Amino acid sequence: MPRLFRLFSIVLIIFLFHACADSNKQRESNNEAELSNTQPGPLMIADIVRTLDETEAAVIPDAIDTDKMFNTRSYILHVNSYRMFTYEYLSNNEFEEIFISDSGHLVGTTSMSATVDWAGSPHFYRQENILLLYVGCEGLLLRLLESTLGEPFAGGDCYFIDELNKSENALTNAIAQNDETLQTVLSYFDMAEMFESKGAHVEIESRYFDITLETYARLLSIDGHRLRIYEYQSLDELTQLHISPCANYLGMKDNIRHLTWGSAGRGAPFFYLYGNLLILYAERYIKNREAFIQLLEETLGLPFAGEHAAVPSCVPSYQ
Repeated sequence: MPRLFRLFSIVLIIFLFHACADSNKQRESNNEAELSNTQPGPLMIADIVRTLDETEAAVIPDAIDTDKMFNTRSYILHVNSYRMFTYEYLSNNEFEEIFISDSGHLVGTTSMSATVDWAGSPHFYRQENILLLYVGCEGLLLRLLESTLGEPFAGGDCYFIDELNKSENALTNAIAQNDETLQTVLSYFDMAEMFESKGAHVEIESRYFDITLETYARLLSIDGHRLRIYEYQSLDELTQLHISPCANYLGMKDNIRHLTWGSAGRGAPFFYLYGNLLILYAERYIKNREAFIQLLEETLGLPFAGEHAAVPSCVPSYQ
């Protein structure tokens, strides 16, 4: 009898062991099924930062704001010192309400859109529920973004960069012609005194940083007309600039921008070089404008670049 009981106990233990093993396998199978059926949540800006960080790019998060144009919060990221705008949507459905034309210049929502005159060429990227925007044509940054985010789905019009190699840098000729005056370092005070000596009323206004020419500009009001004065401390600094004859392509040689003059109240540009000073006049709808342009030529000489008749290769568009 005891032998029969021991045999029965052994059979029972083996049965329970296999039952537990089957139960564990079923539980593991159910867990794997649950994991495979789990839908990933929406991406966050932190995910984009992490992706860019993995490329060893220098990524610095900046301000957070509410963007009315894209109807969501916007985050500014500085990627290798270049500014990018990122927009986070809670779902793909929210993203589908956004409208962006192929050129990237008509943007908004499906119910309301507007034309935007960007400071450079817009590049729109999408990562699931995240919209990213970079405005500019910095080649190294564009290659970095393409390797991590893919090609832009809108905008991306940087074809003119190749054409720049064929176009003339009008500033180069102006520097060669002003070689003697470049030996003297002038300031905007000197420019103010020059116009005062001509009997003009001069007011020194604010100073601001120009993101296109990557330096500070001082505003001078001369007889009600506003001049922008850019001070460069050396010839080497000036030679880093590119200004095309019509002034529609300009900036530092490694970050040239395309500008459309005539928007935001800007008139046809007149660029002058006097010593180490770069001077820009681009006002519209100002009384006595022609007389003031004559005063500029008497004081500074002819403009070396701009969209006006003084430069033969340019057609005046915003006179």
